[in-house]
Order: sequence, then C-alpha cells, then structure tokens
Amino acid sequence: MLYILVSVVCYGQVDKLDFERRLNAAKNDSARAEVYRDALRHYARHNIDSLKYYSDKGIAYFRQRNYRLGEAHIIDQLSIIDQNQGRMDIARQRTQYALSIYRDLNYKPGIATTIGNLGALEAGVGNYENAIKYLIESLKLEETLGNTDVALTGYMNIATIYMQTGDTANSGKYLKIASDMAGKMPLSDKILGLYNMIGVQYAMTGQNEKAIECFLRNLELSDHPSFITAHVESLTYIGQYYLENGQPDKALSYLKEALAMARKNNIPELAANTLQEMAVIIKENDPATAAGLLNEALAIALQMGNKTFMATVYEHQVDVYKRLGKYKEALEASQMRTQVTDSLFATNKTSEINGLLATYELERSNSKVKDLEVKHMKRTAQRNLYLGILLGVGVLFIILFIFTRRSVMLNRKLRAQEAALQQLNGMKDKLFSIIAHDLRGPVARIPVILDIYEDPETPDDEKQFLLDNMRAHTKELIEMLEKLLLWGQSLVKGIMLQKETVNVSTYVMQDLALKKLALEEKDIAIVNKVAGDLNVQADATHFDFIVRNLITNAVKYTHDGGKVEIAADTHIRPGYVVLSVKDNGTGITPDMLTRIFTPVNSTPGTNNEKGTGIGLMLCNEFAILNGGEMWVESTEGKGATFFLALRQA
Repeated sequence: MLYILVSVVCYGQVDKLDFERRLNAAKNDSARAEVYRDALRHYARHNIDSLKYYSDKGIAYFRQRNYRLGEAHIIDQLSIIDQNQGRMDIARQRTQYALSIYRDLNYKPGIATTIGNLGALEAGVGNYENAIKYLIESLKLEETLGNTDVALTGYMNIATIYMQTGDTANSGKYLKIASDMAGKMPLSDKILGLYNMIGVQYAMTGQNEKAIECFLRNLELSDHPSFITAHVESLTYIGQYYLENGQPDKALSYLKEALAMARKNNIPELAANTLQEMAVIIKENDPATAAGLLNEALAIALQMGNKTFMATVYEHQVDVYKRLGKYKEALEASQMRTQVTDSLFATNKTSEINGLLATYELERSNSKVKDLEVKHMKRTAQRNLYLGILLGVGVLFIILFIFTRRSVMLNRKLRAQEAALQQLNGMKDKLFSIIAHDLRGPVARIPVILDIYEDPETPDDEKQFLLDNMRAHTKELIEMLEKLLLWGQSLVKGIMLQKETVNVSTYVMQDLALKKLALEEKDIAIVNKVAGDLNVQADATHFDFIVRNLITNAVKYTHDGGKVEIAADTHIRPGYVVLSVKDNGTGITPDMLTRIFTPVNSTPGTNNEKGTGIGLMLCNEFAILNGGEMWVESTEGKGATFFLALRQA
C-alpha cells in the first residue's frame, strides 16, 4: 500500500475571500499576518500570481515595520506550500529560515511547528533518522506548550515512518494516540489524512473489510473542495485496495480519477504514486505505455528528491524494460536502483528509529527520576543533620569521607566501563556498516544480470556484454571480500604479527605481475627503481598487502598512457628503507588528503574502477604495527606519491 507523510499544516477552508478588506480591517500586525496566511493557503492551488502577490506584499510590509514574527509566519506558510507541491529543497531552506527567526525571537510555538515541518520534510525524502530526531524535538516542545494540533501531526508522522518500515505494532500505537486526539477536534484535511492512514494500517494487518470501509467513508467525507488532498488520497487507496484484491479494472478507474484530480490541483507526490500504480496494472498487456507512466513518475520523484520512491520506480522499470526486450535499459535501471538504495543506507533501519524513540522515552523517565532524587537528597540532608547533632561533628566528617571516597571510585569504574563499551560498539558498527554497504552493490546486481542472461530472448551479443559485466563485478567483489575479511579479523581477533626478513624487490615484482592485465589495458608504463638487495624487517603478509594496494591505487588513478614509478631509498631516513610509489594521475584533493588514511568512501578511478575505501586505512595500520610509517604527497590533477618507511633488515 501507499504511505504518505502528513504535512504539518494542511490547507483549510477560507471563510472570507475579500482579503483586501480583511487586511484594511486588521487591528494589529498579528491579525494582518493571519490574513496573509489565509490568502496564501487559498491561492496555493488556484492562482499562482495571487499567491506571489500576497506573499511579496506581506513580506515587504512586515520588513518595513520590522515585525519579524509576521515575516516568519509567511515564510513558514510558503514552505508548507512548497512541501505539499513537491519542492522539497526550497521547502527545507524556507523552513530553516523561518526557524532561525523564531529562535531569535524565542517564539516557542513557531519553533515547535517548524521543527516538526523539518521532520516531515526529512521523512518525505527517506531520511528517517533525521526525521525522528526533529519530530521528537518538536513533540517535547509541544508537550510544554499544550498545542494539540501540532502534536497530532507529530504522532501521525512517527506512525507513518513505522508503517514505511513495516513495524505495524508501533505504527498502531501512535495512530491510536493520534486518533484519540483527533476525536476532540473538528474535521480537517489533516484528520481525514489520519483516517486514511488508519485504513492503510487495517490493510497492512490483513483486515481488508475494515480497510475498504474506512477508505469509502473517507471518500464521502472528503468530497469537498476544502479537502482535495484527502479526497485524492482516498481514491488512490481504494484503487490500490481493488488491485491487491484481484480487480485491476476497477482499480484502474479509481486511479485514473485520482491522477486527473492530482494533476488539476498540482499535487505532485500523489500524481507520482498514482502513475506508478497504473503502470503496475497495465505492464503485462501494455508495457510500452507502462514505461511512459514510470518515466513520468520518476521525473516527479527526482524533482521532489524522494529517494525511497525513486528506488521503487527503478525496480518496476527493470521489469518493464525486460518485457520490452530493452536489456541494457533494464540493467541501467537496476544499477540506478542500487545507487539510490546505497544512498539511503543506515537511514532506513527500524532499529535506529526504535533507539531514538526509546531515548526520548528514557529522557522523560530520567526527568521523573531526577525529581525523586532531589526529594531523596533533601531527606538525606535532613537525616544527616539530625545524625550530626546526635553523633557530633567528628562522626559526620567520617561518614562524609567514606561516602565521598566510595562515590569517586564507583564513578571512575563507571567511566572506564562506559569508554570500553563505546569503543567496542563503535568497532562493531563500523565493521558491519562497511561490510553491508560495500558488498550490497555488487551482490545485488548479479541476480539481475543472470536473470537477463537466462532469458531465451536475449541476443548473443547482449549475453557477451552481460558476461563481461558479471566478470567485472565478480573481480570487484573478490577484492572487497579480501580487504573486508582481513580488516574484520584485525578488529575482532587482533592483528597477529610474525616479523621476518623480507626482500623488497621480490614482492614489488610479484605484485606488478598480478597487475599486468590492468597495466596493459590502460597502457601504463612502469618504472621500477627498486634495488634487488634491499631487505626490511616486517610481517611478509602485511608487507605484501601494503605494496599490492599502493600499486593498485596508482594504476586505478592514472590516466590511460600514464606512468607509475616505484623506488626504494635508504638515505631519506637512516636505518629505514623508504619505498615510494608515484603516479601522474588525478591526484588528491586537499580535503581528502587530510583524511586519506581513514575509512572514507572510495573515489572511482579514471576508468570508473570501484574500491572499498578501507585499503589505505589497513595499509597504515599494518605499517604502524610493523614499527614503520606511511605518508603521502600530492597535488590535485598532477598525481600522488605514497611513502612507506620500514626498518632495514
């Protein structure tokens, strides 16, 4: 089913359209600000020229009078309009600007509202972790202000995020809270959106009869120009319901009506979802038309910056292009889906969301505990006072000394344990995050390539193209596995060191032979100046890993027809052999140069070669473990030289 994040403020019905008369009759600037907001809400979908006229006029008026609160109200309303019409980046900029004004003025209702808006914006583009942080912060403020309308939106948005992650237990919990609050409020577009969400919850939990009853009732309640968003949503949900229950023709009729209304009233997010649903229905019988619908939906998603929806559209495009026999387009769509999914990595995990909300609940509990602790401390102080009177000053000092000493010792132990746990948890998170992120892309593309390859309609030349693509992905995957497993072993078990006398030239020649094919493909010249009699004292496995990675990186970032120079010197640092690998390739940016030996995202090579981003970090760790050092010198666009210093044998 389709899940739509509720906007923090929805359009409502305007009682009086004579805005000029209302502006003239306004008794103060606060009343004028409300009239301007009503005008913006009314003209948002009806008259863009009038919308611009009233927004420009209002901002100019309030700036002239230095009434910043009125200016913030107008900017805030414009951001909501931008969000509802899919202009997410502009909406975010306006919301942050309004928030800065509210904070300067310490206007807490505006602060709470705009922070909630930021949460809705982040969730709308798939950044759920940031969304939860904003929504929790907004709810904290609303609890102190007693603003039930904005608090209702916060609970609806949190429920929506849980629905998008498939956690129906928690989404049901927050929908129940929101429903109880809505029961005491007049009907609005927002409350109708809540009822649609409840219908989705029924469908997700298998209660189909309740779901369709809810959607049909909402369709009737929202049949009014003031509730156009909720009405289109209801049409879409009913269409999806009939599609999932085996009635595609009936579903298509509702979706067509929803699409027409969404286009007419400029609601891009609903139009995009409806286009996708229609494409799913017709793709078997009319894949060409389905492809056109998906392209239109993708264009809207790109404009809104909704990465989660982009990934879904790309997934459907793979299927449609295969039906049309366009295998290269199918492969490209699959790769784009992988890229979008990677960019959402670590932000769409229910466990992180649960953790953030649990922290919020914990903070509330801690606040109560602190109150009890304060009361307890007062009682303890009174008791100690009585004991001091009875037992004397000497006994009191002894007691205070004992308790102070014990408290200091316990605090020291607690801090030490906390630091150790944080370190272990950080290593675990870093290991699993990198493994999941770096392996997902190559592995995810393999089933798609195999599926297209096994299709009997795939031409032979396309199969060869797919085999070449598979070979490249497999080599990339093997290299990633080697580095990740070695690094994972070093984190979990510790790095085992077995030093011995290692001949530098032997390993340089050996690793150059392994890169022979890559060197020939890019026509790169090798200049090897390493003397055959130089030896270092190091672990042979570690030394081989460092040399192989430095040569691999030099080849990776050198342009076709370039040159790589390898040398070894005993004069730069007495008692050490300094191995250098120099290329005349792309070089390293100043920003990247400062963190080159940390696990950063790898930059593609000159021929778009991929990497894991942890190879140089491991090289540096191995160098230090073997009593050596690594450093780099580079000018962007002119190449780089990596140095490895190890003690001479």
